[in-house]
Amino acid sequence: MARSDPINIMVVGECGDGKSTLIDALRDKALSERPLTGKNPAGVTKNIVMYPCPDLGSCPFNILDTPGVGDHEVTPVALISMIEEFLTKGMVPGGIRGLVVTTPIPDGRIRLGAQIVQAIVDKGFVASAGNNKYGNIVLCGTKKDKADEEDIQNFLHGTDGDDSVKSLFFKQSPHETGPCALVSKDDYSPLLEAIRQLPASSIAFQKPDSKVMAEALAAKLGMQPEELESQMNVMRQLVEEQSKQVRDMMLQMREDQMQHREVMKEKDQQMQQLMQKMQEDQRRADEARAARDQQQEVMRQQQDQQRRAEAAQAARVQEQLMQAMQDEARQSREQMEAMQRGREEAEERHREFALQMQRQHQDQLNAMRNSSRSSCVVS
Repeated sequence: MARSDPINIMVVGECGDGKSTLIDALRDKALSERPLTGKNPAGVTKNIVMYPCPDLGSCPFNILDTPGVGDHEVTPVALISMIEEFLTKGMVPGGIRGLVVTTPIPDGRIRLGAQIVQAIVDKGFVASAGNNKYGNIVLCGTKKDKADEEDIQNFLHGTDGDDSVKSLFFKQSPHETGPCALVSKDDYSPLLEAIRQLPASSIAFQKPDSKVMAEALAAKLGMQPEELESQMNVMRQLVEEQSKQVRDMMLQMREDQMQHREVMKEKDQQMQQLMQKMQEDQRRADEARAARDQQQEVMRQQQDQQRRAEAAQAARVQEQLMQAMQDEARQSREQMEAMQRGREEAEERHREFALQMQRQHQDQLNAMRNSSRSSCVVS
């Protein structure tokens, strides 16, 4: 397997500005039980912690969480020294691709954490030919869900003619602008998109002279340049003494990540095979169901045809029966009519016969009367 360099992003911010919430939302919970830490050389328990995150595309993605600026257990000098060491080439496998600076949108100002980053970028970042050394820096406005429209306007564009927070932060950048993302506790997609758009090359950093850094930060930290320079020299020495241990731990973290990716790749392949088998089983089940449905449809059609044929046959039989009954009724009616005509004819003949007999009888009576009268006359 080709080992592509991971996207390593360092996050810097002050305590309470939403940095921890941001990191907790982006990290891979399944892989962050054993974070890689570089212990603070002064012996305090605060660390720089590397959190594996879900891949960006097909590229491994890690976030390096720094102690919050203002944490009473980590001095700004210690934090600066740790950041410098982690930015040094070879400390983190693949280098640091980008640096995210968090600052709350409702605050409407550049906080100390952002000012420290400005000094580190201005004095230590090396821009390759034609490139902007602020191109690897993302200003991340947090707590957008708690900001109103005026806060957002002030952060991005400024209000009442004043400079915006964004332009103040990128003051030394060309055109006073640079990568910027506004996020809320429920939506970090703008930051992920800004990270995707970062240059492919890692940050080029050369540790500046401690005197230069002291002069740049003394006023911001409320210290004398000489005192700050002295503390930085001591802290840098302590950090360098532990750098090999931290580098080895980083390499081990990289190996663990690669092994995990191999395991996850194998599991993904197994899952894909299982899904393919399930899909094939489903396809076969669908085909069997379709064949069964088709067979049932054919049987239903055959049954319908049979029922229609039986119904037609029954209708024909009923029609024939009705016709036979009608014929029988007609014949009976004709017979009744014939009998009625015969009876009427017989009655007519009987009447005629009776009339004839009556006439004959009358004729006989008349003849007898006439005969009697004749006899009487003769006598």
